[in-house]
Amino acid sequence: MIRHALPVLVAACFACGERASEEPASGTGAGGSTPVGRVERGGETLVVVTIDGLRGARLTAPLEPGWPDPAPNLRALAAESVVFEDHVAACTGLNGGIATLLTGLYAREHGVGSLRQRGLTALPADRVTVTEALAEVDWRCLGAFAAPQLDPALSGLDQGFDELRAPGLFAGRVRTVEQLWPDLRPALEAELSSGAPHFALLQLGDLTLAEVPAVSEATPFLRAHLAPFAQRDELLAGALGRFENDPVAGVEALMGQLGRGRGSAAWVALQAAGVDTRLFLVDRMLGELVELLRSAGRWERSSLVVTATRGLADRSADAGEAAFSRAIARPALLVRFPGGAPRGRSDRPTSATDLAATILDAVDVPSALDPRAGPSVLPALAGDVTPTPV
Repeated sequence: MIRHALPVLVAACFACGERASEEPASGTGAGGSTPVGRVERGGETLVVVTIDGLRGARLTAPLEPGWPDPAPNLRALAAESVVFEDHVAACTGLNGGIATLLTGLYAREHGVGSLRQRGLTALPADRVTVTEALAEVDWRCLGAFAAPQLDPALSGLDQGFDELRAPGLFAGRVRTVEQLWPDLRPALEAELSSGAPHFALLQLGDLTLAEVPAVSEATPFLRAHLAPFAQRDELLAGALGRFENDPVAGVEALMGQLGRGRGSAAWVALQAAGVDTRLFLVDRMLGELVELLRSAGRWERSSLVVTATRGLADRSADAGEAAFSRAIARPALLVRFPGGAPRGRSDRPTSATDLAATILDAVDVPSALDPRAGPSVLPALAGDVTPTPV
């Protein structure tokens, strides 16, 4: 039974926008905090989803009436999760960020930098990972990576996984969620129906892709973002109409119309529509993941963590190292506990280095991590969660 398994993470900067409403939990203590008490250890299902490029601003409800909503499932999760509002990334590189998530160590300690640093792309075999610790007590571990550079042959990040799916170093580009999820879902469904305790890690890179996806789901976001420009530009209005009938030809027409004005307000709006569309597709996958956990009878005993593996690069930081500015190093981070409790917000500072120890602590598995790994945040949850305002 996964009781209150795994806490730590989704939504740095979530405080910047409108919060999803909920009734305050009963027993609210002085100062508006909900006394959480001791978090019970133990569990059978743990899922961590990392969405590179996810920022708190993407988690707020649309500000304009009738504006298409790119993340309804993600915001619904946030409403019944603990949202850590002061969560800081440990790395600016993807390989290093995943290595930190699995080991609890900074890049200078686990040894993984970026592809720009020769000899620093693979996790050394003697660095103990969360998956190795879980495998020791008969947990099944399944992973799926979207980025080619995370190929196990290059990254060494397959330590402890029973199965790790990656596109391959020479794939050429990031796998989109439309490619990754249909490939992963049957295997994940089979694992969840097996009854064995299960850990899954999904890495998604959709929000880092620049182009507008040629899918019908992009239409409402293109219409919303480009409406002010299409009203005074007949050619742009025609390109939008063409997209509705033929998304592939429509993307070509939009690029032809706006591509020469890269950096213009209309171009920025086009890129924003693309990000919204990709977030919508990722969000739809999250909804299907929740339904998969429900249909397997595991949802109320599962923990679901959503975060991003890295912060924005700081010019003063070396590749793979910690960014020095907290403002640009804050990725999103949210933790949905079994039964949806505790829930609310915490402004207690957390780091990506804390996640590895927290996972093991939550499922009551003895930690064999490096002593330099960040601490579990579970003890800090007691009395430290503020209910989301109504």
